[in-house]
Amino acid sequence: MISIISIITGLIGLFLNGLYCIAIALITVFLSIIAKKRKEKFYLIGMILGVIGVIFVNLQNMGIIRSNLELKSLYKMINITNQGFEKLVNENDKEILLKNLNIAYKIGKKIKVEKIEKKIPNFTKHFKEEYLKGLKFIIDGYKNKSQITKVTGVALIERWSIWYNKNNPLFKKAFQEKDSFFEFIKSVFSN
Repeated sequence: MISIISIITGLIGLFLNGLYCIAIALITVFLSIIAKKRKEKFYLIGMILGVIGVIFVNLQNMGIIRSNLELKSLYKMINITNQGFEKLVNENDKEILLKNLNIAYKIGKKIKVEKIEKKIPNFTKHFKEEYLKGLKFIIDGYKNKSQITKVTGVALIERWSIWYNKNNPLFKKAFQEKDSFFEFIKSVFSN
């Protein structure tokens, strides 16, 4: 009976993240030890589930298993965009800017916005309609030598920046959150 309870708590722990996962995992291991002493059959399953939880969280804390890959891609995209604009001193530097904006745009198209939307309301709308569209307008404006298209793109990115800065606490909080074991497994197999 205790071994079944340890299996259930072990499974529950794998749906949690961080300290909650470790706490449940330790309870699971403790229950498994009791079940072993009582010579119950399935104590080892609970023990394994508990150990998986503890190891998983520790690997996350060491940075070996990464969480929030979509947000990390977003931050990478923003940094690449910013680097491009920082290097734009005169019109001759536009090739560097275009290279960076194209890289950022390609990264942005791959971001699974629905994952971020769960943590940050209205993200999809602002990201697609302002940031991505703004990048595309700037890229097209340089290619077609259209000043109005470039200005429209810059205006869209400025709107994104205002929204992003207003919601920066939500981004920081979402970035700090770690995935549960099952969320991690789901993201591995969905890619």
